[in-house]
Amino acid sequence: MVKLDIPLYLKPNSFEPGAIFKFVDAGKIRTKDETGFETDVFEITIKKGDKEFVWTMNRTSQKNVASAHGKDTEKWIGKKVKLSKVEQTVFGKLKQVIYGESVEEE
Repeated sequence: MVKLDIPLYLKPNSFEPGAIFKFVDAGKIRTKDETGFETDVFEITIKKGDKEFVWTMNRTSQKNVASAHGKDTEKWIGKKVKLSKVEQTVFGKLKQVIYGESVEEE
């Protein structure tokens, strides 16, 4: 028997707005050839409680977090991110888009 390692991708219905997650790893770039998307994407693992998700992080969220913690994603590990959802038009279709912003450590 082969046990597949299929990650759980973060979707808008995976969380309530304002939910706080922690970065688990430094993420990776997946090419458009791998994903079938129009461009390469950045995926990073985040965690809330004991549940982990792979988040395909948009550029706006990348910039938000990088402005607080720098561009070296290794330094993001263990840092907190607050997620929100916004309904907007993406490639001509109305969709819920996930955005993240850094949470200041106390």
